[in-house]
Amino acid sequence: MKKISEKKIFFLDMDGTIYHESKLIDGAKEFFEILVERNIDYIFLTNNSSKNNDTYLNKLKGFNIPCKMENIYTSVDATIDYLKKYDNPVVYLVGTNDFYLALAKHYNVKTGPYYDHVDVVVIGFDTELTYEKLRCATWHLENGVDYIAANPDLRCPIEDGRYIPDCGTLIYMFEATTGRKPFVIGKPRSYMIDALLEKYGYAKDDAVVIGDRLYTDIMVGINAGVDQICVLSGETTLDDLNKWEYKPTYIMNSIKDVADKFKE
Repeated sequence: MKKISEKKIFFLDMDGTIYHESKLIDGAKEFFEILVERNIDYIFLTNNSSKNNDTYLNKLKGFNIPCKMENIYTSVDATIDYLKKYDNPVVYLVGTNDFYLALAKHYNVKTGPYYDHVDVVVIGFDTELTYEKLRCATWHLENGVDYIAANPDLRCPIEDGRYIPDCGTLIYMFEATTGRKPFVIGKPRSYMIDALLEKYGYAKDDAVVIGDRLYTDIMVGINAGVDQICVLSGETTLDDLNKWEYKPTYIMNSIKDVADKFKE
């Protein structure tokens, strides 16, 4: 197993790992300075399917983190790539306008009150959700079309330590209504990491995942067969880790401890 300082590509969560809302986590600036100095690749992986990539790019640049569009890979990007397996599919989307615009660049995408033929239903973290979307998606699912979810997250953190329902709650809603479960694209499924390792030509031992959420960030590393670093600067606590059935490769307080590993 390669040491952290020998890794060639880092897959990074953002909120809770690199920053909290509008505040950069201590040590993050130094961490990226080290990666840039050593010419080590890094890609931000996010399950958030409600926003476009420009939103993340602008936020990261606002923290003065060196970042280009190719440094960001979202569950929307992964969904677009996955849908290539279909031949010109008609897609029914339960998602935001940002998700719609990204998908519509590649596919025939329908949303709202659309009850004609579709090939696949795609759901995401829809902060613009309407009951008509739920009703229409249910109708298509009951017709037996393929079913994809961009991400499985049950809740999304907002200000003051509160949460709002995420895509995972829609998965449960549709399962309760139709009895169907989707093929899930985002973390913890290994699809995103597998695709990127193939794209960049790296072996699994060259990679490491850093994140604060066990059931997505750490689990995607386990499922993909790459090392994981669980940081305690976000959602996960030591008590959570003690109760969890798996053990991450590394457990560290924050990204600052990861930066310090390069000095050993």
